[in-house]
Amino acid sequence: MTTQVPPSALLPLNPEQLARLQAATTDLTPTQLAWVSGYFWGVLNQQPAALAETPAPAAEMPGITIISASQTGNARRVAEALRDDLLAAKLNVKLVNAGDYKFKQIASEKLLIVVTSTQGEGEPPEEAVALHKFLFSKKAPKLENTAFAVFSLGDSSYEFFCQSGKDFDSKLAELGGERLLDRVDADVEYQTAASEWRARVVDALKSRAPVAAPSQSVATGAVNEIHTSPYSKDAPLVASLS
Repeated sequence: MTTQVPPSALLPLNPEQLARLQAATTDLTPTQLAWVSGYFWGVLNQQPAALAETPAPAAEMPGITIISASQTGNARRVAEALRDDLLAAKLNVKLVNAGDYKFKQIASEKLLIVVTSTQGEGEPPEEAVALHKFLFSKKAPKLENTAFAVFSLGDSSYEFFCQSGKDFDSKLAELGGERLLDRVDADVEYQTAASEWRARVVDALKSRAPVAAPSQSVATGAVNEIHTSPYSKDAPLVASLS
């Protein structure tokens, strides 16, 4: 039987590929050729692989800074307990003594918590004097990108009850800061008020944690393609059968 080869311009194979195909099918029976034809049709039309869900990168939440301004240690203990609560909630937090805080960096704070006591005639603790003076000076920066909360400890038997906390709270707001929560002024028996306030702070900060973007679908296998054939009724592919 004579083999009629279609014009080379119509072939999707180069001469070498065509020669290999003809050699591979030379001794096949019609039944085998039909099977091979069905096999390649199946390869061509294989189903696309399932799409795998990959978690989107988690959005980052700004770090939380807790400033502890303590004279007798009570404010420090409240600040430490809050730090532990926030860590348990898997939030990024750091605790720093007011005396060690580089107060010029306050402009870069996004989430700021101040826990302070009051001494004397309404003055801040000794370790917080420099920070207090800075915030009330002309050098104090705008804090329009800062959200804050203040917990103030004092003794209601004194005239200037919790004055240090009131000062920090009012000044941070005056500089443009956003209140996460209203200030809490706690008396000598502060434990219950502190516990309730800490829980509210944790809830407020957790609510600000960014929501992860939806999972992204990634193809893990072949995708169906649209194929066109160069052969038609007017230009058939003719091959010889043994």
